[in-house]
Order: sequence, then structure tokens, then C-alpha cells
Amino acid sequence: MDLCLDERSKKIFQAIVQNYIKTAEPVGSRTIARHYNLGISPATIRNVMNDLEEMGLITQPHTSAGRIPTHKGYRFYVDSLMERSKLTKHEEENIQIKYNDKTNEYTDEIFHLTSKLLSAISNYAGVAIAPITSKSKIKKIEFINVSSKKILMILITDSNQVKNKIIDISEEISSDELHIISKMFTDKLKDSSLYEIRNSIKNEILLANKFEINKPEYNELFKKTIHFAESCLNIEVDKDIYLEGAANILKHPEFSKINKTKDLIKLFEEKKDLFKIVARTVETDGAKVYIGEENNISEMNNCSVVICSYKVKNLPGGIIGIIGPTRMKYGKIFSIVEYTSFQLENILKLLID
Repeated sequence: MDLCLDERSKKIFQAIVQNYIKTAEPVGSRTIARHYNLGISPATIRNVMNDLEEMGLITQPHTSAGRIPTHKGYRFYVDSLMERSKLTKHEEENIQIKYNDKTNEYTDEIFHLTSKLLSAISNYAGVAIAPITSKSKIKKIEFINVSSKKILMILITDSNQVKNKIIDISEEISSDELHIISKMFTDKLKDSSLYEIRNSIKNEILLANKFEINKPEYNELFKKTIHFAESCLNIEVDKDIYLEGAANILKHPEFSKINKTKDLIKLFEEKKDLFKIVARTVETDGAKVYIGEENNISEMNNCSVVICSYKVKNLPGGIIGIIGPTRMKYGKIFSIVEYTSFQLENILKLLID
């Protein structure tokens, strides 16, 4: 944001932002004069405040009140004035220990842990999005008897994501046969991407030539497996986005009005719109923030979303982030998501290699 502020104006504006983030109360000229040691009189501070208000960086919520930052003001603060706050040694060690305890888990558990960690450290909501499913390759397919004509089909990708589904079959298949079929499917489809499988479905006969299918029940299982692999391309939002700590946001005074609370809770519960907000392409390294109206959804007008991408095998993976009120400690939140993204990449490397 191209704004020309002199040093005095920058210091006063920074004091307004920092004080409001801390107290959630509009900031007056006397508060700044008393607590920030700028060597400026309250009258001079008020004049600067008037200039900042004309620029759209701060606003007065009601007559005779102090000022609070606008969304434009927060954006200027983040882009031009924000100072990063390092994580404490204890916070860094806590993240490392939590991940190290999960070295034998599937990635689903890792993403769940990530959202919990982000929420716990920030005291806001933590969110993690699993890698883009269409790029995933099949690592293993397994079939397990549930009952005489019901089979649990498990598909594991190269990023250790687990997809499963109960399917009905017309003829019973023994456990021994299922073990053989599981190995056959894994051998034939291993390292095929779900995207490649979707394209192959257009001609199932050609794909079927990969298999020695000589029983009707095998052929039935084959078709259902292929279609299930295709269905995995359609992101199951409720499973692929992990959200923890939504209640933390509702504790803040910005959400004291019941209508705002209801709308935000609904957004978190349904997750589809939330997915669109969080799952944005991050083309540069490091954290990125969307403030208030930049989220393009009215329910999020009082929220900011700080996101950071992570990689899987040096390729784009997914996104993690923190959702909180626009009145958040941006410098600390940026550091949290970037450090957590780094540790997440390390643990995924161990799990997938």
C-alpha cells in the first residue's frame, strides 16, 4: 500500500494498532501520550489522528470515542510496520515434540494435530488442508471383509492419506481371496495418479486388461474400486479440511452480537465456504494474510486469515493457517504458521519416504 506517512504519524498509528490489539478498546490521544512516551502533546496527537482518519487508516466507532484501525489500516500495518515476534523456545520445542510423537501415523492424523497445534498456540482457530487429491498417487489398496456381502475398501495414497468406503457386492468373497485381490490391485495400480485413473475410466475395458479378471465378483469389485478411486478426486470438504478451536474466536468482544456469532458458527460447520477462503494459491514462500473484507464473505468481515503453504516431496502440497479477529497479533501469528509449516514438511518427509 503506497501511503506517505512521516515518522511521527507512523509511530502514532502503530501505537493505535498495538493498543487496540491488546485492549479491544478504542484508543484516545491521552492514552497514547500517557503510555507511549512519544514526547508529543495530546492535542498534537489528535491532529495526527484526524489526518490518519482522512487517509482511511483509522475510524471513530462513535462520537467522543477513541479510534480503532480500519481494514485498510491493518493492511498498511502488516505490509509496512509489522515486526515479527519469534516463537519462544518452549513453543518451538512443543511443536517439535508433538510431531515427533506422530511419526508412525497416517497423514490424516498429522493434519488433525496441525490444526490443534495452531489453535492451541495462537488461541484462535487452527486450520489445515490436506494435499490436492488429484495429484496423489496410489500406494496401496486393501479389501477387508465386514460381513458376507460387505467389504471395506481402503485406498492409501503416496502422501499417506487414507480414503475408505464400505461397498456392497452380490457374491461373497473369502478373506483369502480378498488378500490376493488386494495385492493384485496394489501391484497394478501402484504409482498411478487418481487423475490418470479418472481418464482411464472412459475406457474400462482397456484398464481391465491390466488384471486377470475371470470371476464375475472380481469384475464387480474391479469396477467399484475404479469408480471409488475416481470419486476421491472430488474433495470431501468435511474430511480434507481440519478445523480446531473455532470457539476461541467467539470469546473475543467483536463477536458478542448473537447474529455475528451464528453466522460464523454456520460457516465453520459447513466448511465449504471456509475451504474457498483458506484454499487459495500461495505462489510465494512464507505467510500471507487476508484481512476482513478481503475474504469476500460477509461472515468473515471481522476476521483475518493468515495462511502458509507446505510442500510434499518438494511439490506443492496444501495449506495451513490461523483464523482470528482482525484485531490479532499479526507478527506472532505469521511466525507460528511459518514455523509450523516447516515442521509439517519435515514430518511428512519422514512419513512418505
